[in-house]
Amino acid sequence: GDTMGYYKLQQFVINGDMVSPSNYQKINQTIDLANLVDYHISNIFSANTDCERESNVKFWRSPQTNNNRWRFMMVDMDLTFGGIAKVDYNKVEEIQNSIYYHYQMLRSLWRNPTFKKYFVNRSFDLLNTIYTPQNMIGVLSEVREEMKPAMRRHFQRWQYKDGSFKHWDNFYKDYLIDFMTRRPSFVLEHLRHQFQLGVPKQVNIEILPKNANIGSVGMNTIQLTTDFVGTYCEGMELVLQANAQEGYRFSHWDINGKIVKKDDKNFKYKVDNTNKIQAIFEKVEK
Repeated sequence: GDTMGYYKLQQFVINGDMVSPSNYQKINQTIDLANLVDYHISNIFSANTDCERESNVKFWRSPQTNNNRWRFMMVDMDLTFGGIAKVDYNKVEEIQNSIYYHYQMLRSLWRNPTFKKYFVNRSFDLLNTIYTPQNMIGVLSEVREEMKPAMRRHFQRWQYKDGSFKHWDNFYKDYLIDFMTRRPSFVLEHLRHQFQLGVPKQVNIEILPKNANIGSVGMNTIQLTTDFVGTYCEGMELVLQANAQEGYRFSHWDINGKIVKKDDKNFKYKVDNTNKIQAIFEKVEK
């Protein structure tokens, strides 16, 4: 294949009216927008300063998968997570001001309310799950332990003057952990500023009664099977869906101690000062 189809589409996104429902539908049918959003969020969080060069912007499609829609790939990540940029680096601001075409595309799509809402909600969903310090440091520890034997052999074989196994191990234990611990709060503030979001508030979601097999709650783009504590901004709309397991049915939502939306498993909730959400299930009597 060739890239001409993509470049024509690129210009259509940049110069076209992405608020238009027909134009946005065309883009949604041609680009995997969920993939595009995750691609940019990953670069934002990792403080990737090396994804601007054209040779580092990789996209692909195949008629055999995903309805032949364009998707993006992460490449050349060795300068991420503080490799060059500091932990407080504002990648969102760079996207807003940059002349690079893939950033112009994203800014044009941000003008569409549906896309912007998805981008913001997905960003916070990932900040509260994949990009939590606990999750990232856990993955990092697993990778470190797996690499340690090979890295010991590597340094013993090549005898670097300016490097050692201890230097490598300390980089993992200190530098990367520091970035992973501190980065989420900076990204949250960068998103708040760009999208003029409200004050961060804690959101608590419980699945009741306490039984591992009664059901789950879908929230925006993530699926919750256990109790959840996260941070979203005041005024953000959370799209909730209760899903009962076999043998149970959804009863009602309890919001801050008040029963609402009885028997309605789908619920849109706007983040407020206090956000205690309970999804109540009940056993189906045979």
